[in-house]
Amino acid sequence: MKKKNKPKSILLFSNQLIRNIEPLIAKQIKEKLKFRAIFVAKTKQDAKFYKDKFKNCYDEVYNNKYKINITYIKYHKKYKNPEEVALKLEKKYNISILRLFFNDRVLGRGFFGSGGVRHPRNTTHEHSNHKDLLNMAINFITFWEDTFHKENVKLALNLCPISHQLAIKNNIEAYRLFEGKFKNTFSWIEHSRLDPKISIKDLKKIKIKKPKVIEIKKPYQSYLNARNVDIEKLKLVNTLKSILHRTLSITYGKIKGYEKSKNKFILDEALYLWCMRSSYVDYLKKVNVKLENVKGKKFIFFPLLSEPETGLHGSADDFFFQLSAINLISRDLPADYLLVVKEHIIAFGRRPKDFYDQINDLANVVLANPTELGLDYIKESKAVACITGTAGWEASVMGIPVLSFSENNTWNFLNHVYLVNNFADLRPIFLSIEKENFPNKKSTLQGANFYKAYFKKLIEVNNYNNLVPLSSDLENIPAHMKDVANKIFLGLIKKMKDSKQ
Repeated sequence: MKKKNKPKSILLFSNQLIRNIEPLIAKQIKEKLKFRAIFVAKTKQDAKFYKDKFKNCYDEVYNNKYKINITYIKYHKKYKNPEEVALKLEKKYNISILRLFFNDRVLGRGFFGSGGVRHPRNTTHEHSNHKDLLNMAINFITFWEDTFHKENVKLALNLCPISHQLAIKNNIEAYRLFEGKFKNTFSWIEHSRLDPKISIKDLKKIKIKKPKVIEIKKPYQSYLNARNVDIEKLKLVNTLKSILHRTLSITYGKIKGYEKSKNKFILDEALYLWCMRSSYVDYLKKVNVKLENVKGKKFIFFPLLSEPETGLHGSADDFFFQLSAINLISRDLPADYLLVVKEHIIAFGRRPKDFYDQINDLANVVLANPTELGLDYIKESKAVACITGTAGWEASVMGIPVLSFSENNTWNFLNHVYLVNNFADLRPIFLSIEKENFPNKKSTLQGANFYKAYFKKLIEVNNYNNLVPLSSDLENIPAHMKDVANKIFLGLIKKMKDSKQ
């Protein structure tokens, strides 16, 4: 008698960008693609919620008991020699364990120490040594390998960065959804970075007879939605409310045994919220330039990225030292230039205590008000300098030169993008920028073509706000959000077809 093959499965993980419509997308995948849908919840509390509320969307809901969390240590296999096992896994996947877990908030904590050292501690990192953490990493990897095999997984969606890489390396079709850098858009990504791949070949397919300068009028929508909320949080009354709410919430969670709460220090979390506010106020005292002061002047714009953040550590695992980048630029900047540095709203409270003082000590560097839009500075600048991030996209499509500090940026191949790979001397880059007189006809044309090629890989949606809470009843989800879910599903189908060509 022949052994019956297990039906093909899809693994789904939660994505905060579409959390309020995820069950709708899962239901379509299950019904139209005939996959057995397995949802991997972040916590056991989430697992119970999805099991109870969305039975028709998922065939099974998992809670990963082998995550990097001391709460689950009782489920982990204890290896006598974790270094030896880890070395075998490193050889198998051709990557070091710490590089694989580079942007994990526990194993990767030290990598954002230079710019995010005051991010709240977690009990797992504080109470574990190197061997303990290696042991957790091995259990984590083994869980996903076993799940891929046991469940006959053929498709994986929105897995965490680590399990996504493992899926790819195990020849599983895997995609993650990321927000586009313009308008209200999304894109399904099949590789380990955060943006779709674009090449010169893609640009050649775009033909613009009369090149028109691309003008980005405002940042992309989800950024604007979050930004307004984040600015409001920094007000004194709201900060005090947040401290009270966070303290009560974590205390309640610890009493109930919730894993997220058990992995947090109450005092750290409360002090962090206060530090956000106090750091913001302190930064405002150090601000020494406004947009109106630099209009018509020569300056390079450097927007800081928050740490830890997927936007930085998920893209730039080759170079992630923001303060070093600022120092390098300052050292080689022409005498008639300024370097304008602007902090990210959500980064306050995380930086080392003397971080802003170190920047302000540089004579040709000034700090901009964080509530001003970076896009406005980009338009007035001679160039944008960044490790990665949205500012690089916005500048490159408008034909404005970019100093790129990471080899992993999609836009590095453009002629007006300068990959900084010689830290000994950046002066040739600045001389070239002066000589070429950007933005010029060539850079604006190539930027426009790049914009068009990029937009062809995006899914544009209307009237969607990912901050709206998830309804516990599918029928109560508004019609326009159901339309968004359908567009994202169709975008996935197109992406899957394109990937096979």
